[in-house]
Amino acid sequence: LKDYENNLKEAFKRNAKYVFHINVLMHALGYFKTVLTSKEKQHFLKLLERYRHGLIPLSAVISIMQSWIIKYEVDYLFHQVYFAPYPEALLEITDSGKGRDGK
Repeated sequence: LKDYENNLKEAFKRNAKYVFHINVLMHALGYFKTVLTSKEKQHFLKLLERYRHGLIPLSAVISIMQSWIIKYEVDYLFHQVYFAPYPEALLEITDSGKGRDGK
């Protein structure tokens, strides 16, 4: 049990690298391959590239994916902790770090 606790603490110390997030989102995109238009897919891939280069926050990309999960009722993704890792009440508007104060 102590090993588990130590490993869990060590895991939480590390931030997930951006490539991990891109991999997860690309995998999730596969669930929509038959329902999205090519323009929607291209737009999403463009957003992923902007995220890769640090031009937009991860939340911008995840928000689009969450809307598709709801719209197309993809239950498997809906129940994934990745898309809702903590209660919305804990999310602060300052988390994105950009755009709200004109800077």
